Amino acid sequence: MSKTVLLEVKNGIGYITINRPEALNALSSQVLADLNEVLDQVEKSEEIRVVIVTGAGEKAFVAGADIKEMDLMSPIQAFEYMTFANDTFTRLSDLRQPTISVLNGYALGGGMELALSTDIRIGFEKTVVGFPEVGLGIIPGFAGTQRMSRLIGTSRAKELIFTARTVKGQEAYELGILNKLVSAEELLTSAEELATAMMKNAPIMILDEATSSSDPENEASIQESLSAAARGKTLIVIAHRLMTVKNADQIAYIEDGRIKKMGRHEELMESCDDYRMMWELSEEDHNSIAGGLK
Repeated sequence: MSKTVLLEVKNGIGYITINRPEALNALSSQVLADLNEVLDQVEKSEEIRVVIVTGAGEKAFVAGADIKEMDLMSPIQAFEYMTFANDTFTRLSDLRQPTISVLNGYALGGGMELALSTDIRIGFEKTVVGFPEVGLGIIPGFAGTQRMSRLIGTSRAKELIFTARTVKGQEAYELGILNKLVSAEELLTSAEELATAMMKNAPIMILDEATSSSDPENEASIQESLSAAARGKTLIVIAHRLMTVKNADQIAYIEDGRIKKMGRHEELMESCDDYRMMWELSEEDHNSIAGGLK
């Protein structure tokens, strides 16, 4: 049986193709399983610096979940399928490499949610996006309600979801769902040009006290933006506010110009009294400021 998801690596770009053109690339359980296998390869790859996701054929990126398969599922099986899809899309959105989806046709329901899991979306005039499953009494189940709201705002996202209305390329671009609107012939080349521009950036980013003057509410937003900008790069962070570096792969605790201890946050909390004391004080300050903002 042929793979329903393909991976090709060329010039630093990983091309992921949903390969069920006879079913408009609908998301079956097998597609999700194959996509997870491909993501395993992407996560381990040192060669892939940018990922481009598209659908096979000329009609669809991904037309949605596989309704025929879902119709045969028990409630428990449907819940497991939805959870599996959610976990898969989260893996895609959390890749260290920047991700670009090329919407070469229908991107509906689960297909829209797959596209929303990538960093950038490129379409053309015949691209069609939306959540038509609401008309069947099915709520977008793969985190599309959250990701669409963050992308275009809660009010506009609610309108699209409540009405089950689909929109074509030009309107999708105007709403901010698409980052770029190009001709059909330029879809892939436009994504490749964008990927090439990304790869020209320096592989190392240094942030020196990037959140030192922000309150806790804005700090979270800044951190999210910085994480997106640092995709695929080595990030060196200089900070006194330990919240900023809690999730780092390695933390160097420096005292009097010398590295006193290195490790992950959990390791330093156990092995370095001074780090633990600084963390506790930092956490108290953070909670105090957050309380004052309420």
